[in-house]
Amino acid sequence: MCRKLEGLIMKDLGNNIYQYFRTVTFLFVIFVAAHMPAKGQIYFVNAYATSPDSLETPNSVNIVAINLNQKAIVNNMPIFDSGAILKKVPIGIPRGNNLFLISFSLDGAFAKNSSVTSDGSLLSYTISEYANEQLSIVRSGDFARANIDLLEQVPGETGFRLGVADDTGGFSILPAGLYTLNNNNGFRFLRNVAVDEIPGSRGNIDGFALLRRVWGADNYHLYHSFHNTQYWLVKLNGNLDAAIDSVQLRQSGGQATIYAFHPQRNKFYCFHLNYEMHGKFVTKNREDYYTDPEVLIYDPETLQLLERHYVTDYPEGNYPGKENGLADVMGDFIVYYFFEDDWMGIYAPAMLFIFDTRTNEATWLRVGWR
Repeated sequence: MCRKLEGLIMKDLGNNIYQYFRTVTFLFVIFVAAHMPAKGQIYFVNAYATSPDSLETPNSVNIVAINLNQKAIVNNMPIFDSGAILKKVPIGIPRGNNLFLISFSLDGAFAKNSSVTSDGSLLSYTISEYANEQLSIVRSGDFARANIDLLEQVPGETGFRLGVADDTGGFSILPAGLYTLNNNNGFRFLRNVAVDEIPGSRGNIDGFALLRRVWGADNYHLYHSFHNTQYWLVKLNGNLDAAIDSVQLRQSGGQATIYAFHPQRNKFYCFHLNYEMHGKFVTKNREDYYTDPEVLIYDPETLQLLERHYVTDYPEGNYPGKENGLADVMGDFIVYYFFEDDWMGIYAPAMLFIFDTRTNEATWLRVGWR
């Protein structure tokens, strides 16, 4: 049922020891380190390499390294010959001065870049190492007739959340849990976690549904939420059981709304950006519901608007899709990777939005296809 599993899993079931750091400083450090080495602001994404003429043509999956200071791709390495990308950014595990990046793809299923076969699904993974400004694959493997139950990396946790199950749902191959890499780059089990657990969430409070933590802003008790069809920034009291203030983040359905708290600047940033959709049933061009792209900057303590600036729109033909949510913070930059699928029948540009908090300047970079 599973191939290449020998030596893959090392379970510390006796001790079941894990470390969970809670300080704001460490949350920020892990958030940054999860995707890049300590030096050189490099951001990593997974993307389809090309846009083939036929969806029946296999499309390789690449891991792409972007230098945020240069606003340029500095490495682009194929990691799978085909398969649907299961996580748009690779899992990052730092070790010394190097970074190990874990990517997953699914083939043999009804999904983009995948063909249904009588052999069932094939879940594949690669572990790549970023060292001396170069990428290389150090391990790869697969699980036959398997699928992902859980795949997530949470700021503040020492590893990543993973669960692999038989694609019939009959049994677990890798139990849902917190994992890291051992010295041989195999998956090392740390502890059990629930598949349906949402880290950093507070449920529903005062009408705000599924409050989720704004990472790095713990001192201000900031959460983001979906309420009355819109996205909100919500400030909770010290007990985290009541909302004491809020700001509506999304103003229009014609905007992609992304946001983040930047600890170094001690400000909350919200971006209203244009997008396009060219799916089978829904089409939105840039001029439909057009807005002037902008960034709104808030005081995290009072939620008062401090600044408002125009930001650069995406270049013609290289468009982001409709996405809303929390962006990544890396050094001086706020970064968001637009990768959600409009429709499995087409490939669309995979767009990286880079915002420099030193200059309030935005850059759009196409890094492949989605």
